[in-house]
Amino acid sequence: MTGVVIALLIPMDARYNKAKFHRRAKILYEGLVESEEVHTSESFPNGPQRYYLRHLSGLTKRTIPPSYRLEHRLNPVVNFFIMPVFALANAGVEITDISYFNVFQWSPALGGVGLGIFLGLLLGKPIGITLASWLAIKLKVGAMPSKASWPMLFAVACLGGIGFTMSIFVDTLSFGGANITPELTQHLRDAGKIAVLLGSLAAGILGSLAITVVSAIEKGKKAKK
Repeated sequence: MTGVVIALLIPMDARYNKAKFHRRAKILYEGLVESEEVHTSESFPNGPQRYYLRHLSGLTKRTIPPSYRLEHRLNPVVNFFIMPVFALANAGVEITDISYFNVFQWSPALGGVGLGIFLGLLLGKPIGITLASWLAIKLKVGAMPSKASWPMLFAVACLGGIGFTMSIFVDTLSFGGANITPELTQHLRDAGKIAVLLGSLAAGILGSLAITVVSAIEKGKKAKK
């Protein structure tokens, strides 16, 4: 509730509009150029130029809405600290054995639950997204995005394996029944949640690498042309 109230109090409008920004920026830029012509022997930036650059920096800052500036500053904190902590805290996994992290193991009692979930996120999601996109384009239901390619589409589809909320929700609903003991049910659910987290991490890494490689290849082909 406090966060909602604070968000409502953050201004959405910038201090300077477009016309005022252009007018003040023109004056400051002219002063910057004039300072360079007068103090030609000094290195850049000299004293007067630092003055104009400082005011240009303040001008650009006040032209951007405070809400956007705050969002930009909070992005690294939210993405690399708050979200991982939230994910781990709300997953509700009790790790009592290091074997939980071995998603590739198979046993008669548990089967290959971890392996199925891990490969489903890492390989099943991108393959399914790519095939569904191909089918939609062939049936004229959808259209390929402008300047996009199939390798890049598949690379981006790899990021589709990043899952948390719905994946863990399905994991919670999937295991249970009259013939399964509560202890075994909880073990299956915990193993599934660990597989979801590890599969999401692997999908994020694979997708990032695939996008980087495909982007570099496509840029190289364009440069040769």
